Formats: sequence, C-alpha cells, structure tokens
Amino acid sequence: MSVCRAAKCRRSCRFTLAAVLAWATSACGGLGLEAFGLNSDGGFDNGLTDGAVGGSGGDVSTPPLTRDEACARLETLSLRELDLDGDCFITSCGDRISDADCLMLRDCDDGRTDVNPLAPESCNQRDDDCDGEHDEAFEIGATCMTRCGEGKVECSLKDPLKTACSTEAGQSASAPRGALEEVCNHLDDDCNDEVDELCRVGGEWPLVSPALPVVCGERLYAIDQGALVVAERGVVKTLSLREQNPFAPSCGPAGVAWLELSTPCNDPEGGPEQCPGFVFGLAVDAPIDTSAAELAGPSLVGRPTVGATQAYWHTTTNEVLALYARNIDGSGSSRLVGHDLSDPSASPDGTRLAARQWLGDMAEVVILTPNAGEPGASTLLLPNPPGHPQRPSLGSDWVVWSLSDTLWAVPLTGNVPARDGAMQIVWRPATPVSPRVDGEGVVYLDLFVRPPVLRRFDFVTGYDGVLEEAEIRPDDFDVEGGIVTFIEQAESGPVIRRISLQ
Repeated sequence: MSVCRAAKCRRSCRFTLAAVLAWATSACGGLGLEAFGLNSDGGFDNGLTDGAVGGSGGDVSTPPLTRDEACARLETLSLRELDLDGDCFITSCGDRISDADCLMLRDCDDGRTDVNPLAPESCNQRDDDCDGEHDEAFEIGATCMTRCGEGKVECSLKDPLKTACSTEAGQSASAPRGALEEVCNHLDDDCNDEVDELCRVGGEWPLVSPALPVVCGERLYAIDQGALVVAERGVVKTLSLREQNPFAPSCGPAGVAWLELSTPCNDPEGGPEQCPGFVFGLAVDAPIDTSAAELAGPSLVGRPTVGATQAYWHTTTNEVLALYARNIDGSGSSRLVGHDLSDPSASPDGTRLAARQWLGDMAEVVILTPNAGEPGASTLLLPNPPGHPQRPSLGSDWVVWSLSDTLWAVPLTGNVPARDGAMQIVWRPATPVSPRVDGEGVVYLDLFVRPPVLRRFDFVTGYDGVLEEAEIRPDDFDVEGGIVTFIEQAESGPVIRRISLQ
C-alpha cells in the first residue's frame, strides 16, 4: 500500500523497519510514527492492548493492517457503520478521528468488497488495491510472440489475474475480422492460442460418471453411476435406480422413455436390437419425483423414441418383429404400429417416425406419417442404396442413416439434388456412426481415426467440419437446439462438454 507518492513501493518489494522509519519521518513531510500506526518499539498500534506485529529490524512485506486487524480497529473506534461494503476499510472517517489515524483504514471504493488495500491487483483497468494505479503488476501493451506472429500483452478475458498475448486487440472478443474471425472449425482463426473458444458454452452438470446423454430443453437425462438421472439447473434427481439397470433414455415433446433391463441387450450384427426388459415413460409435465409408468414388458424390446404424445419401441415375440406405441403417461393400452419395423426415430415435433422396415434379413428406411399405425396413416418407402442401413435419425426436413463406411441422407422437403433420390454425404475414408440430425445439418462420430472425431455436415453449404477430437463413445452425444452435448472419456473420468453450432 502507498501512504504517500514519494514513498511509493509496489507489493513485490520488501523493506525493513529501518526503511519505514526513514520514509515515515522524511519522505512524507515529517509525519510522526503514530500517523502510520507504528509505535516507538517498532510494533504496530492497532488500538488494542495486544496484537502488535513486527519488531526491531523485522522484514515487512504485507500491508500494515490485515483484514482482522482492520475489522478490530473499526470496532474499537466505533466506525463499523461507515464500512458500506463490509470489507473493514472505509473511504472516510468523518470527524471522529484524525486523518492520520484514518490513513490505515482508507478504502478507495466502498461499494466493492473486492477493492481495498488488501485486494490483489487484477488486470481490469481498475485500482483494486487502492495504491493509485491500475494494472501496475501487468506489462500491458508489451510486445509478445504467438505462433501467429507478433502480438501485444492484454488483460486475459478468461482470468482477471492473467494476461494473454494476442495479435489483435480484444482477443476473441474483438469485432469480426474477416478471415481472422474465430469460427467453429477446429482451428485457431484469430491467432490467440485458443481453438473454437467462441463455440464452447457453459452448462456443465454435476454428474460423476455419465453416459448416454439426451437433452430436451434445460433438462439433461443420462445414465450416471448406473442410475438414470435428470439434471436441470444444477439439481440432479434419480428416475431409475442402478438396481433396475436403466438403459437407452430418449426424450421428446411428450417426455422421456427408457428401458430397464433384466439382462444385457443382444444386438445381432446389423439386426434389430433385442433387450430383455421393460419400457418406462414419464410425461414432460409430471413432477420428477413421480413414479414412472410401465409402458411394456417384460419382453424383448428395442430402445424407444418419444413423439408428440407417445413413446415408440419395437418388440420381438416368437421371432415376430413389431413396432408399438403407447401414451407416455401409461394411459390407454399399447397399440400396434406395424410389423417388421424396428429402431424408430421421431421427428423433433413428434409427428413423424423414421424406422427400419425388414424383409427377411434385409432392411430399408421408411417414414411413417401421420399418426403411425392409426387410420389415415401412410408409409413412405425412401430410396435406399443397396446395403444394410443402421438406425436412422429423423429431423424436420432430413432423414440420415449410416451405411457401411458412409452416411446417406434424403430430403423430406425442398428440391435438393440427390443420386437416385438419396445423397451420399461422406465420401472420404470414414466410419461414421450415430448420426444426429439438427436443423440443416447432421452431427456424427467418425471412428475411422483415433481419437474419434465429432463432425458436422451442413446440408446447405456441403461443408463437413470437425467439431471435436476426443475419446467419445457412440451414443455418448446428443444435439438439441444448436448445441452438441457430449461425454469425453478424460484421464480423470467421463466429463460432460458442450459446443455451440452457432
């Protein structure tokens, strides 16, 4: 702390009591020791009968008053009501004590608890430690070097106690700069030593070992430590206990549905999934602590999807494959949607379904609309390239599925050029899995390289860009509202991360 300008000493210096005595009596115009809270024995007079600090020849490197000492001094002098922000330092003592006695208690902003003589100086254009200067501990404006060339030292936008070397003023918060603007492409476009920093968003949830995340609005459903949980605004509640073996949650306009397994699933190569267990559902407007409705079981079922009012799933009974639906709250009874259908995927508004339709051991992707399985419903057979399509993903205007080493897409509206009615949207060597359609794009995981690469193909521009390279498992990511939520298998354990597609 600086008491007078002639005796200015920054916090990093160290001075002895002899030096204090020298500048107290000369540099500051001959003020006595009492003006600085010092007594003739070399201790500090805090207004109490004990508690002196320092000593003859002692080495002093901290302000004359600690916070506890300042608080005690305010109480002793009956000045506590003058401390407006509660940090035990005040801007004025009024006429109760002399200016010299008030000097050690002097605050420069009594409206901020983080501004007082004891506060660390942050890089923020503010005098945090009340020494008459701001950002003096940082070499702001100094020349520095980045991998993108020469830059200038600036206050870090991420950490007020640090600086950053940037080639452009404002770091990532600068105005758009053409080709130097940071975009979501896995490159450091603005040369600030950070990649896609504008694409990452907040919203981490307090889960321990998450898997199979699905997001609907502000709610995240996931398997955490074997239990099915829902997290919303930092609060986590359990929907299904670990002992019930919950699996494959899915959410939609009507609510959330999931499986509870008696034994692990049997996933025949390329064939419909067979999971011994039950299907459960919970309506979107039901309290989280409400008991879920049993929708089906016990039987061999597949992972569900959720539409506008109902949940859909396939079952295999005596080798007969069929697709069923039921109100998400368990009301009514299950109804047959159709035979030889599996792996349903509901559109975002829940009014259409995509599914695999089987003829023997071969499958094709179809669209069921509207009100699948009810009078007036129709089935649209999509143009399918030869092969074995995997579970489709249905958006508002597109349906996408993986086939061998590529992805295929069919537009449901508009005039989009396509080969034989279906577009091959991945041409390079790849192993694309788990496509998720979101708006005018599809996010998928490429297992062809290590670590796997999370990518997004844009139907409008045709750009197939990298979102993240990380240890991500198939089905350990979801896309909703322009935000990708994924789980990275980090060294410290699974971590939930999010990336904005905007």
